[in-house]
Order: sequence, then C-alpha cells, then structure tokens
Amino acid sequence: MASTRQPVRFDPPHDLIASIRNGRCVAFVGAGFSAAVVPSWARLLGCLAARLEVPFEPPEAGNALLLEAVGEQLHKRAGDRWEALVKQVLDEQVALATPAQRARLELRRKHLVDIPFKAILTTNFDPCLTSTREVLGPPVYSEVLREERVRWWDAPPSPGRHTRPTPILKLHGDANGKPDTLPLVLGRSEYRRRVYGDRNYANFVRSVFAEYTVLFLGVSFTDAYLNELRSEVLHLVHFDQAPRRWG
Repeated sequence: MASTRQPVRFDPPHDLIASIRNGRCVAFVGAGFSAAVVPSWARLLGCLAARLEVPFEPPEAGNALLLEAVGEQLHKRAGDRWEALVKQVLDEQVALATPAQRARLELRRKHLVDIPFKAILTTNFDPCLTSTREVLGPPVYSEVLREERVRWWDAPPSPGRHTRPTPILKLHGDANGKPDTLPLVLGRSEYRRRVYGDRNYANFVRSVFAEYTVLFLGVSFTDAYLNELRSEVLHLVHFDQAPRRWG
C-alpha cells in the first residue's frame, strides 16, 4: 500500500533568506545534525568508559556538566592515547549506521555546504563535516569577521576567477587522532581553557553572535559555555523595540 504521507513544507523567513544572500548568515551546527549516524555525547563517553574499564552511569538528559566531568576523568585515564582512542571508538560507532542513514546524512551535508553561508561553525568533532582550517586563531577569526565573501550571483564561475569555499570551523576539535591538530574539547578543564583561557576564541564567538544572523542547526543549547556567551550578546543587543529579531 502506497504511503500517503506528504512532505513537510517549510518556508524560510524572508529576513533569513536576505541575510544568506547578502553574505551575512553564519550556520552553527550541533550534534542533532548528524544524530542518526554519529553517537550522542553520552553514548560515546559510555563506549570510551567501557574500553577504559571505567564505571559509567549515563547522567540525566541534557546534564552537560556531568558529561564534562566524565570526559575529564576518561581523558586522564587514557593519557597520551586519548585522541587515537576517541577516533577509533567514534569510527566504530559510525560504522554501525545503515547505508540509508549515511545517505540521508550525506544529502543533508551537501545541502548545508551548497548554501552560501558566510561561515559554518560546529561544535561537532565527527567526520561528517571536514574542517577547512587545521588551527583556530586570529588569522582564521579575521577571515570570518573581516573578509567579505564575493556574493554568489556577482561572481559566476569563470576561468581564473574562483570563489573561495565556505570556511568550516570545528570549535571543539576534530576526532582525527592527532592531538596537535584541532585537539578535542571533551573534558571540563578543556572547555574552561577554551572559553576562559583563550580570550580570542571567546571574543570571536561573541562577535559572530552579535554581528551576523546565526542559523542554529541541530543545537540543543545544553552547552553551558556557549550559552553564557550567547546570553551576554543577547543582553547587549536585545530590547523591547529592537528592529530585528534576536534569539
């Protein structure tokens, strides 16, 4: 019997479309984007705990602070083999996804990178999105904040003239097994060091939130540190008669 289910129609807000067309929209990608294929934070930590023979009880849903503490404990237990171990376990878990699930995620990824965002920022460290930069720092932050991308309709592909691909920045590291290239941020001290020890990073995220339209995709807003930065910006720019919507 044929399915009668109709596709859900979604009409993006005109303000969002205008921001994207004008090169003023940044996509912020969270774990929900690849959830069908990539294990959740809690599930990944549970698998790592089993590999390291550390007792693990999944905390209540959304309790990111406890997960940070578990990540800290597991990192100390693994020592120098931490990054390689995370990559191995993550690859094993991703391999359990069905071909259909992988195909859907790949289509979602393709749609994402085809949209002319000013930049794509992600807290995900899985291989779904490939970082275009191996190091985060002032040169990369300046590129996103200060360099205007050529609008796609003003620069059609032609010999000798190419538009640069959208910068993709992995804010919490990359599970590539290399501790010197985009090191992972999975434990409490790593989160604190990223936000409070690297003022350039915190100022960059604040600037993005304040200056551009940010489209959150698959973000649960359970990250206490990003929520703090976001709340600071909302307090700065939001008022009752604000001409633009902030959220």
